[in-house]
Order: sequence, then C-alpha cells, then structure tokens
Amino acid sequence: MMEAVLAPVTYVRGAFLFGEDDIATYLAMVGGGHPVHSSQALAQRAGLRAVPVPGVLVTGAAVAVLGRHFSGQPMALVDVQARFRAPIAVGAEVRVTWTPAETSPLRAGRRTVEYVGLCQLVGDETAAELSARIQLSEMPPAGD
Repeated sequence: MMEAVLAPVTYVRGAFLFGEDDIATYLAMVGGGHPVHSSQALAQRAGLRAVPVPGVLVTGAAVAVLGRHFSGQPMALVDVQARFRAPIAVGAEVRVTWTPAETSPLRAGRRTVEYVGLCQLVGDETAAELSARIQLSEMPPAGD
C-alpha cells in the first residue's frame, strides 16, 4: 500500500491581467460596483491615472494562482487578506509571488500553510500585499 502524499509547499509564481471586458462583466455581476471602476473621468477626479481594477478581482486572481499550484490536491482557503499599495490599471499585467511563511505539522492528514504574497506591476512597483492561510489534505494513494 502506498502512502498518501501532500503537494510540496514552495514558492508559487504567476501573472494575470484584466481587460475592459473582464471589468464590465464583473460590474454587471455585482450590480454596478463603485463607479470609479467604470469611469475614466471619475478615476482622474479621484487622483488616479487610469480606471483601477476592483480589489476583489485582484485578490481573487492572486488566490487563483496559489490554487492552481495545488490543483488535484484537496485544499481549502481558510483566510485571505489584502492590503493595496498602488492602483492596478485595467490592462496592466500583474505578477504575483506567494512565499510560504509558516507550515503546521501534519495532523490527521491535514496541514495548514500560511503564505504571504506580493502583487507587482512592471518596474517592480508593489500594488498589493497579501496573506493567505490554506489547509491541505492528503490525497489518497493511487489505486485505493
């Protein structure tokens, strides 16, 4: 009988961007959202150079990068937090890096992992600092 395994806890990197259609779809789904996310004029009046991507989309995309790393592995998102440092313009590429910060011992086939993340724009400007706590469960051995 083979032993159950957990995916390795390691650095996770990825990238994403949201175009105008993505933002329009999101705003339609949430009933309009904040007007700064759909109006260049309002964004400029707020002191922004461009229409910003909604923070919930940035957070979700960053967490999805982490989730893809553990695809095929039972995983639960326990907690996520984001602190935004700079606006992310629609169409801007965002690079995300997740770094494992703390890993609990394996107990009852489960392990909790704390990750810290950075969303960076071209030029390495930090747009968001994130933290996520995930719970990983052992995958049953093949053939069981």
